[in-house]
Amino acid sequence: MEDYQQRMIITLRTVEHRQREIGALLDTVIVKANRAGRSAAFSKVITIVIGAFIATSGAAQILFGGETVVVLVSYTLLGVAIAAVVALSTAFRFDDRASGLNRLSVDCRAAMLDLHYRYQRTVQRAAAQQRADAALDMVVEWDTQLMQLRQRAAELGLIIKTEFQPVSSEEEIGAVEAGQTPATN
Repeated sequence: MEDYQQRMIITLRTVEHRQREIGALLDTVIVKANRAGRSAAFSKVITIVIGAFIATSGAAQILFGGETVVVLVSYTLLGVAIAAVVALSTAFRFDDRASGLNRLSVDCRAAMLDLHYRYQRTVQRAAAQQRADAALDMVVEWDTQLMQLRQRAAELGLIIKTEFQPVSSEEEIGAVEAGQTPATN
C-alpha cells in the first residue's frame, strides 16, 4: 500500500502543478489582453479625434484663409499623425490580438474547470488501486491541452515561464544512487 500512496502523492502533485501552470498562463493572458484592449481603444480614440479635426479643414481654410501656411502645415501634420496611428494599429493588430487573448483566457479558465471536474468524476470515483492510474491518464490529456494553450499563447506573442517540476523525488534519486529501487526501500 505504501507504493500506491507514494504514486498517488506524486500524481496529485503533478495534477496540482498543471493547475498552477494553467493558472499562470491565465494570469499572464488576462494582463496582456487588457493591455492590448487598451491599445486598441486608444488608437481608435486618437483616430476619431484627429479625424474630426481633419474633417474641419474646409472650414478652417475659409475661416483663416485658404492659403495660410499655418493651416496647411497643421492639417498636414494631423494627416500624418492619423496615418501613423492607423498604420501602427494595423501593424500591431491590437484588436485582433486583444480578441485572441480574450478567447485564450476563456479557454484557460475552461481548462481549469475541466481539470477540476474531470478529477472529481474520474479519479475520485475510481477504485482505490486505480486512482493513481486514472490521475496519470488525466495528466497525459492535460499535458496535450496545456501544450495547445501554450502554442496559441506563443502565436499571440506570449511566452509563459513556468516553475520547474522534477520528475522524481529526492528520495527516489537517493535510492537509485544507492543502487536500490524505490520499491525496495
